[in-house]
Amino acid sequence: MKQKNYNPKMGISLEVGERIILEIKRTKIIPILIFAGACLASVLLFALYILINAENSFVFALDANGRAFFLLVIAIVLGTVWIATLISLNVYTTNKLFVTNKRQRVANSLFDTAMNVIDLVSVEDVSFKQAGLFEHLFEVGTLRMSTIGDETTYIFKYLDTPTDELETITHYVHI
Repeated sequence: MKQKNYNPKMGISLEVGERIILEIKRTKIIPILIFAGACLASVLLFALYILINAENSFVFALDANGRAFFLLVIAIVLGTVWIATLISLNVYTTNKLFVTNKRQRVANSLFDTAMNVIDLVSVEDVSFKQAGLFEHLFEVGTLRMSTIGDETTYIFKYLDTPTDELETITHYVHI
């Protein structure tokens, strides 16, 4: 029976003799865009708050109860936007691909705790793809791995340097 060594920092269990040789993270551009979207939504909601709460508003002619109701709705939407933003940032930043000297593991986060284990000997094809202006401008891409036998394809999107990871994984597959 093989003993497993749990690494809490990485969130994975390693077998005896197994070590992490590559930790692939997603690009840092997407979290900036998520945060910017939440800030923009907040600014728009605050502008709506000012329009609704103004005493002599020509746009929204509401009585005190109507204003209170819409302000409550704005507060709920604003809270929901920021909770969704924090959850999205957590899921995105903690989603990683680990390549060990024996296999590859894709670790998901939050409520999706499944882990895909890919034995390096069963990796048949490793490739990357850059599509669109965004991915070419920011040198971001998608890494794709196909396995022998069950013909499963694993896709890991939004990598900073997909060509570097491609070369490293291909090197360890051929060893």
